[in-house]
Amino acid sequence: MSGETIEKFLGSVGKSTANNYRRGLTLFTQWYGKDIETILAERKDDLTPRASESLIDAKQRAQRFEKLIEEFHKWLGTKQPDREAYPINTCRTYCLGILQIFRYYNMGLTLRAQSPINVTVLSVGDFVLMPEHVRAMFHVAKDLRSKLLVSMANDLGWRIGDVLSIQKSELPNLEQQAPIVWIRITAKEKQVAKTCLSETTVQLLKEYLFAFPSKNPYLFNSNGHGHIDDNTVNDRLRDLARESNIDISNMKLTFHCFRDMVISQAKNLSIDEDVINSLSDMEIPIWYLTIFVYISV
Repeated sequence: MSGETIEKFLGSVGKSTANNYRRGLTLFTQWYGKDIETILAERKDDLTPRASESLIDAKQRAQRFEKLIEEFHKWLGTKQPDREAYPINTCRTYCLGILQIFRYYNMGLTLRAQSPINVTVLSVGDFVLMPEHVRAMFHVAKDLRSKLLVSMANDLGWRIGDVLSIQKSELPNLEQQAPIVWIRITAKEKQVAKTCLSETTVQLLKEYLFAFPSKNPYLFNSNGHGHIDDNTVNDRLRDLARESNIDISNMKLTFHCFRDMVISQAKNLSIDEDVINSLSDMEIPIWYLTIFVYISV
C-alpha cells in the first residue's frame, strides 16, 4: 500500500480506529490483489461520467465496489487455509477501512440497507437498553444530576469520556429555542460531532447550573478540581435501573449502552452509518424525532 496515501487517511482518526482500518485495508488489498492507489483509481473511474451512458449503467458502475466489498466480507467470514473465519463484528470492522478511505477521498458509497456488512451482533453481557428503560430511569431519578445525566446521554449518544469532559464554558447559549444545535470535537476520534440538546435537557441544565454554582470548570464536577469518574456514573445508572424495577440480571449496564441504543435506533431507520457517527446538519430533524421524544412522551 502507498504509505503516504494510507497514512494521511489513518492520521484523520484515533489510534485504535486507525489500527482496525489498517488491518482491514491490508486484508482487502491482499484479497483483491491490487494496491490502494490502483483501487482508488478504479473507484474514481467508476464514478466518472461516460459520454452517452445511460443513468442505469452509470449507477450500476458506481455501485461496483459495493458488490466487491460484500464478497470480501463473505471471504472474511469463511475459514481459509491460513486462518479461522472471523466473527461477524470483526468482518464488519475490517470492511470499514476500505469504505472510509473511499469517503475520505470524496468517493464514498452508501451500502444498501440489506447489505450483510451492516449485520452485527451485540457483545455478550451488554444490557440492551431500550427507550422505555430510559424513560423509566429518568422519571424515577430524584436528584437533578441523575436526571441531567440520563437526559444528556439520551440526547447525545456520546461516549462517557466526551460527556464527563464537558466544561460549563463549552455549553451553547441555553436561551435559544430548543432543540439547540451543539457542535463539539470528540476526544477519541478527534472528529466533529453535531447533535442537539432537547428542551428537557436545556431546562435541566438551567436548573442544574443555578442550583450548583461552582468554581470547578466541569459540568459534572467532583469535590476536587476534576470531574466525576466513570464508575460513579455507571453505579448510579445501575441504581436507577434497580429503582425502576428493570431486570438487568447479570448483564452490564453502563453509560455506553445509551450510545448503543441511539445507534441501534438510527440503524433501524436505515440511516447511513457515517451520518449516524457525525450527526450532520441534514439529519438533525430525524435525530430529534427518533431520540428526544422518548423521555418527554
